[in-house]
Amino acid sequence: MKSVDYIPTVESKFFLWEKIFMAGASVSYKVWGISEGKWSELTDRQAYYHSKYAVAESPSTRTSAAVLAKNIARKGYVKALRQVIKGYITYNLNITDGERKLLGLPVHKTTRTPSPLAKYAPHIITRILNPRKLSFYFSATETSRSKPAGQHGIELISVIAITVTSMKELVNSDFATHTPLKITFKEEDRGKKLWYSAAWENTRGEKGPWTEIQSVIIP
Repeated sequence: MKSVDYIPTVESKFFLWEKIFMAGASVSYKVWGISEGKWSELTDRQAYYHSKYAVAESPSTRTSAAVLAKNIARKGYVKALRQVIKGYITYNLNITDGERKLLGLPVHKTTRTPSPLAKYAPHIITRILNPRKLSFYFSATETSRSKPAGQHGIELISVIAITVTSMKELVNSDFATHTPLKITFKEEDRGKKLWYSAAWENTRGEKGPWTEIQSVIIP
C-alpha cells in the first residue's frame, strides 16, 4: 500500500493544516518537552511563510519571484515541522490519540506492524531542471520506481564543499516521502560542488544502508 503523507501537498490545504497544528501545539508544547527556543524557531518559520504566502496569493502582488519565495519559505517551514513532530510528538507517550487527531496527525495502531529495514541503499538520479535547483529522483532499483516495502521515504544528507572525505561532513539534511526530492540553492552557490549521500528510512524512523558519497555541480 502506498504511504500517505500527513502533511498536505496542496497549498490551501497545507495552509489550513499548519494553522490548526500550530494552534493546538501552542497549548501543550512545554508539556511535550519542546523547548522555548525550538518552539520560537518554529513560530518564526510560520510567520515567515505566512508573510510570503500573503504576497504570493494576492492578485495584486503575485509574481513568479513571489511564488518562488513562498515555496522556499514553505520548504523550510515543512522541514522544521517534520523535525519537531518526529522528535517530540510521534513517539511521545504523553500525547493521546485524541490530541493527535486535533493536531491533524495520524493515529498509529496499538499493535505494531513489522517495518523492515531497507537492505540496500536507494538508487539516486540527479537532474538539473532550472538554475539553482537540483532534483534527486530516488527508487528501490535502477529499473523500479517504487520504494522498498515498509519505507517511509529517504533522508539525503549533504554539504557544499571543495572536497569531502567523511560522512560526518555531510551536515545538511533533507527528507522526502515522494520522488523527486528538490533542493533550491542560493545564487552565490552556483558552480560549487554539492556532496551528498542518501538512505531509506522506514516507518519507525530507522535507516538502511547509505549510498556512497557522490557529488554534483550546483547549476
